[in-house]
Amino acid sequence: MTLRQPLLRGRSVRIRRRLAQLRHAIRAVSRRPGGSFFGWLLGTSVQGTYVLLTALLGVSCGLRLPLRVWLFRLAIGQIAAVMPITQGGIGVREAALVVLLAPFGAPAAQVLATGIVWEGVIITAGLLAGLTAFLLQYSRFHQPGS
Repeated sequence: MTLRQPLLRGRSVRIRRRLAQLRHAIRAVSRRPGGSFFGWLLGTSVQGTYVLLTALLGVSCGLRLPLRVWLFRLAIGQIAAVMPITQGGIGVREAALVVLLAPFGAPAAQVLATGIVWEGVIITAGLLAGLTAFLLQYSRFHQPGS
């Protein structure tokens, strides 16, 4: 209560509205901490699965590195991928992979091949999911006899 007046005094309605939304979001999360923990656990498991799949893909491309190196690569490489240089980080992520894995003795050609194949896997999976959603929606509206 004592911080409310100094924080809100002189602020625009838009800023006050944003602060109110933030306050409501924090209260909603604090009421159900299990949901936050489940979300964190789910996100961590998805990212961990990405690391394992990338490591397996690297092995199939002839790149044999310890799993801890792939974990390091994930953290730093994802930061490079969100830089708004190219569409979806394609190219930037692969260049970051080559630079980040070079100190571990990884050949640049194999690292680049692994990155490009991984992008192909991600794009293909997204296209297949989109096609599946489209076909399910199409089949729902075009049922025989309706």
